[in-house]
Amino acid sequence: MLELTRYQQSLINRCYVGVIGKPQFCRSVNQALKRMSSPPEHFVSQLADGWQKTLERHPNFLLVELDDSNDRDYQLLLREFLEQVHTRFKGETVVAVVLTGISQLLSAGNLLFQDENSYESSALVHFFLTAYQDNPVARMQPEMIREAVELVGRTFERRDLGLCPLPALNEQGWTNSMGDLQSLRLWMKWLPRYARYTQESPIIIGRTGTGKTNLARALHTLSGRKGAFVAMTPRDFSSSELIQAELFGAVAGAYTGAVDKWGLVRSAEGGTLFFDEFQSIDLELQGKLITFIENKTYRRVGSAERTEADVRFVFASNRPLFELVEEGLVREDFAYRLERVMLELPPLNERPFDIAPALAYGLAKLHRQRSLQRPITGFTKEAYHLLFSSTWPGNLRQLENVIAKACERVELENKQMIGAEQIRDLVVAIEDNSEHRSTPLLQGIFETVRTFEQEGDSSFCDVTEKLSQHIRSAALQRARGNPVAASEMISDDISIMRLYRAFCEAEKR
Repeated sequence: MLELTRYQQSLINRCYVGVIGKPQFCRSVNQALKRMSSPPEHFVSQLADGWQKTLERHPNFLLVELDDSNDRDYQLLLREFLEQVHTRFKGETVVAVVLTGISQLLSAGNLLFQDENSYESSALVHFFLTAYQDNPVARMQPEMIREAVELVGRTFERRDLGLCPLPALNEQGWTNSMGDLQSLRLWMKWLPRYARYTQESPIIIGRTGTGKTNLARALHTLSGRKGAFVAMTPRDFSSSELIQAELFGAVAGAYTGAVDKWGLVRSAEGGTLFFDEFQSIDLELQGKLITFIENKTYRRVGSAERTEADVRFVFASNRPLFELVEEGLVREDFAYRLERVMLELPPLNERPFDIAPALAYGLAKLHRQRSLQRPITGFTKEAYHLLFSSTWPGNLRQLENVIAKACERVELENKQMIGAEQIRDLVVAIEDNSEHRSTPLLQGIFETVRTFEQEGDSSFCDVTEKLSQHIRSAALQRARGNPVAASEMISDDISIMRLYRAFCEAEKR
């Protein structure tokens, strides 16, 4: 049984869950739900009967399967079902599409758009879950189902408090692909909380291409602020004087070529001003920003008159905050103000279950950008395994580029599915450009398996124990030494995890 706190149970109790899909999927999710100490009320149904049961029982959370079936009628029926849910329940029902295959990812991506030509959001899907059964690393775990239900319960708690509802995927000011538990926690748990802190200035830390601008827009959307969202990248300007003029405005003659104008602060009045790569502004201007954030007043360049402004700043950097302080790029007093509300976007190789949803969105987007002779529906198992295990140093942006290049090759060969032969050299190029070819966890697993193959006389039990140690070590590191959180992360026995942590601590001594 998955033991829950009283608060977690109260969140889960807010959900009435409908499970729609093929019999094997329904059985799997049903078993996962029943493993909870007190499972939410739920029903299971195949898609053909799903609408009738949904009408009768009015669930507020639906888990809907999209499998590898090449049945066009099934795909059309699935979309019609989700459109009926959206129209009838007017957004009150949260929908998660569970991907149990990867050859029909285009169908999953198309669910995010109104039609085959439109870029507008369909508002049909709130998030994805990945349960690709042919990859043992990516099997859906009961913990994934449990936490998804809990996070949906949080959205209903927000609704009861009269706060802004969480948008569907691909809606303006929201992300377009989300499936890994780390991403779900960030977007559905921490982001809505920090969005409410409108008197504080959040900072987003994430590598290039992870989606920092999307996250900043979402902070603005959920904050309820009525003004505009305005973005600025200081490195686009050649001097601090020009940055200040762009930000605060200037009076004519303040510097060579200056004209009378108001800056981005005026444009963002009542809204949010997003500073990307803020470490590129000099320390003096950082001091002025601190003063502005505290006093809500500023002066245009060359003017003695102070102007009041109601603007919330959101900052972003592609490097750790206090690493920038150590290098003298960010003032220490500025860093201490920003770290109060900090959102960290992990790189794609640390949230690999975002890869399938990102591939789905990327395929659907590409079909709207280019006139392809025939649809490219998805990926072979071999191709997906290559993409899943890649390090992705360029993150989501790089993944979209790989999709575009692979689709060109597939179309030239008049095929409908991306195979390993179309992407192998692309993935090799990614690995060659990456500083880290694999995570420490994967390195340990590969080394254990390699040793087993070389020695030949090790028992399978020995290898299994060594692999378990690598996984427990990684879970403890991710959970910052908390054995309860680590055991939940990998569905391990809590007593074994505590013993393993004690053993590791003894080894260090």
